[in-house]
Amino acid sequence: MNDIKRQVREFLNDKSKKKIEIDVPNNFKVRGVVNPIKLLYRKSVFFIQQWIIPCHFKNWLVGTAGVDMGYDVCLPHYIQFDPYFPELITIGKGSLIGGLTTFNTHELKDGKFILGRIDIKEKVLTAGYSTIYPGVTVNKYVITGMRCEIRKDCPEKSFVVSKDRVVKEWNKEELEKYFADPTNDPNYYNELKQKTKEFRKNQDMMKISFKNGGKRLNPGDEWYLSRPWPRIFYNAAFVELARFTPTNFLRKLLMRCIGVKFGKNVYMGKNVVFDHIYGDLVTVGNNVYLDDGAYLDGHSYTIAETVFGRVHIGDNTKLGKDVHVMCGVKIGKNCTILDNSSVLRDIPDGETWGGIPAKKKGGEGNG
Repeated sequence: MNDIKRQVREFLNDKSKKKIEIDVPNNFKVRGVVNPIKLLYRKSVFFIQQWIIPCHFKNWLVGTAGVDMGYDVCLPHYIQFDPYFPELITIGKGSLIGGLTTFNTHELKDGKFILGRIDIKEKVLTAGYSTIYPGVTVNKYVITGMRCEIRKDCPEKSFVVSKDRVVKEWNKEELEKYFADPTNDPNYYNELKQKTKEFRKNQDMMKISFKNGGKRLNPGDEWYLSRPWPRIFYNAAFVELARFTPTNFLRKLLMRCIGVKFGKNVYMGKNVVFDHIYGDLVTVGNNVYLDDGAYLDGHSYTIAETVFGRVHIGDNTKLGKDVHVMCGVKIGKNCTILDNSSVLRDIPDGETWGGIPAKKKGGEGNG
């Protein structure tokens, strides 16, 4: 054990090394090489920060646990940091980390203790549910897709999906679209307020988008401008209560309190999440089944753009476990969405879709 501690200590002190593998016995426990007081503090901080709104205080708090946080990083809810070696995590300025992203700085695998630095460069967007493993560098101007597993370095100016699959490199127009600097337009905030107000009133408008004309490096840091902030906190409180409520009836009751429209005979599973900002704009038809962990989104941020949108789910439709529905999407009647799928565009009646992003799988839905 003393030799393992020595190797760990040397690796932590040598910042030129990205990754190390150490042979360990079968009974090896990672906590044996970590200061227990530090570990307790880090676990406490990382547990609490999951429910803190994106803000400078949250970034500072996470920094006290060892993560090197750049300026204007946006950290939303449910992000998981490795509490054992958070000092190996760097997140560059202006980056936006999607909800439910996990940072793993260590692994135990086949008798090896793997330890590695995670370096997120500036202006990176990790989509929700991403997992980043030890020794990975995500270079600047990278976007990762939903539910990515990143074990290899991501090349600069690229779109990475699934398991380290680089599907494209951004051209000049795409770089401007997704990563442009804020314009500091003096009229931006008034226009944002007025247009979002009109959007909420006009039920025929499925979504609305804005280029980042503000002062922050990404619009996610100005989430509180998306609508009157007391309403955001009101929504969020009921959404979080519903996640831990034990019965379908009570979960739906809590969501009705924020304005969600449910049809007859709707089942809402455990840990279903309606968007904290615009979850009240969701409409669910009759005889709909929302399986455990479904996530109905109401907003989307990139480094340079904001999108707010409604979600409509038609009658007799089933959403499988951990399905994500993007804001501004209509899912038709008699549809089936397979487990662990991400729905990014409208789906016609009677179809079965699955995958990330979801695509038509053929066959019939629930009709």
